[in-house]
Amino acid sequence: MRYIGIRHRVKKTKKGEARPTQIAIRENETMVRYDLEDEAAELDFKNGQFPVEYRAAEQDEDLSKFRERHIKWRKLKKDELPEDFPQNLIRREGKKEFYLATRVPTAFEGLRQGDRSAMLLGGSGDFFAYALAKRSLNIGADVQRIPAFEFIPYREDRPKDDDAAILAELVSRDTSKFYKVETRDVELIKLRIKLRDRIDAMKERIACEQRLRQRFTGLVFCSEGGEYEEGDLEKQFLATKANDEIFQALVREENKRNAELMRHVETLPTFQKVFNTVEGCGPMIASRIMAYVIDIRRFATEAKLKAYCGVHLKNYASCAVCQKTFDWMDCLFSDSFVSCPFCQSHESISSFREFPRRRNDETANWNDEFSQVKFWDALDYVGIDAYFPLALNNTPTVQSISAAWTSINSGGPQNWFNDIAKLHERFGKPVIFTEIGYLSCDGTGKK
Repeated sequence: MRYIGIRHRVKKTKKGEARPTQIAIRENETMVRYDLEDEAAELDFKNGQFPVEYRAAEQDEDLSKFRERHIKWRKLKKDELPEDFPQNLIRREGKKEFYLATRVPTAFEGLRQGDRSAMLLGGSGDFFAYALAKRSLNIGADVQRIPAFEFIPYREDRPKDDDAAILAELVSRDTSKFYKVETRDVELIKLRIKLRDRIDAMKERIACEQRLRQRFTGLVFCSEGGEYEEGDLEKQFLATKANDEIFQALVREENKRNAELMRHVETLPTFQKVFNTVEGCGPMIASRIMAYVIDIRRFATEAKLKAYCGVHLKNYASCAVCQKTFDWMDCLFSDSFVSCPFCQSHESISSFREFPRRRNDETANWNDEFSQVKFWDALDYVGIDAYFPLALNNTPTVQSISAAWTSINSGGPQNWFNDIAKLHERFGKPVIFTEIGYLSCDGTGKK
């Protein structure tokens, strides 16, 4: 059996250096190492097609037998003419660049039947692990992954560049610290891909909608006389979106990606047994949590998992003298008292625990959204984007707008003031308008 240690590549370190994926293959007490520079090389290794030995290209070489990226090329110098070389060895790029094939592969390396691969659990190597696991299931190999907190003690004083070799050595001796990549793990990695596709589609649709709105607003304001057809501006913009082929294509793509994600999430045992039992936690919320956490086995303790998610409680202290709040560990400690690190007072120091990523407020839209939010009590403020419809015609009076806060029939009787007051009474939190205002033109006060 061969044992393969894999340290996935780092696109850029803190020093701006790129590191390739490192492969260390241990077989019969010998260790061979390779570097995989990019995704193409990783896929070649997965398929057993990564070139490791070369020979000089012959004059009558048939290059069609090789993949173009596997051939070694050199660019012709300015004083070299392509006509002076065998034409079967010449490759042209653009109008004036020519390349000469110098070496072709003779031996290949990659995943084989019976191989056991070892990688760290989680992180940037998930997609490569997914590809290796799918291939391993088909050819009779397996992929093992070890949490970083279990692996680091084995590194001792060796540099990180030895990680691949250490993984190969470790998995050859003992797999008790490793987790075999099963079908469910492959499906969880697939979830991340589908969530990324859905988010990308959503971003493209939003960007297109923003461009359409800018163009629509520009056409209205720059039209002759600055006027527009009778009717609501928002309704006209909705009609513009409905008639734009590119926008509608992006909407269809987003709906498709969303449906694919929902179907996939609902098949996962983690969703069925854990998230589906939590009230209000549907497939969309569950998919984000699962994709973010990836695998809880990579965390040494429950506290580590909470800290990673930013939902752990942290110890803080406050000083009544200088009115400052600070980390409890920043206090000045002595045998008899604790002092403030800012004013050195030790008479009015109080401690408390709080979420380190606590947000002061959240924003909801003016429609039914703000009344449907259930977590206002966890925040300091209730935030509302207050674009309430306060007019029934294009040119309302100041008096009618003021009265509309407590009484307006816009698609039904509404009392916006009472709705906000009830929300304040229910959660006991101050209400702030995070966004408010209307364009200075006719019709903007309507829904």
